Amino acid sequence: MFDTWGDFTHNDAGAAGDAGGATVGRVLDQLAQVFGCDRAALGRVVGEPVPAAGLDPDRLLERIGAAERLADAVHAVQVHDLAGFAAARRAEDHELGLRGDLVGRTAAIEVAAACTVATQTAQSRLCDAEVATGRLPGLLGLVGGGRVSMGGLRRVIAETWLLDPDLFAAADRLLAAEATSRRLSPGQL
Repeated sequence: MFDTWGDFTHNDAGAAGDAGGATVGRVLDQLAQVFGCDRAALGRVVGEPVPAAGLDPDRLLERIGAAERLADAVHAVQVHDLAGFAAARRAEDHELGLRGDLVGRTAAIEVAAACTVATQTAQSRLCDAEVATGRLPGLLGLVGGGRVSMGGLRRVIAETWLLDPDLFAAADRLLAAEATSRRLSPGQL
């Protein structure tokens, strides 16, 4: 296993022409932006990435798993941010006196522009985020902790969409308990 970043990073990696090291370096760039810290300071703390060519197959497999868990954890942060943005945009729209279908209408357009995705994709993400934070907080917490994948959470949202709102709490508790006892694939959830 990796010791924090351990073998995932190294001070002399990312040499010119190393696409793998440069790609992993961009992960650190984005983490610095997400968490509002200085990239240089982050680099001093965690080091710089070791290129894939510098790792043996066992270390590569560990890094692949670590990258998957990192992606899920970052997605969990994004889900909370999307739900918070949707609520903030609706509150602003109410303050402006907007009513009905106009409330929150620009949120999907703004998210689409920020994420470079289609407006419908952004709208789906906003809806999923509100369901995840409001109705499935136990599973969402497990996404951030690496026990449930983001794909698994999306699958649960899709499969439980028509549940009575009162049943969501029970579904969340049952699925979170099962996922806590073992890591489940999206299909197993």
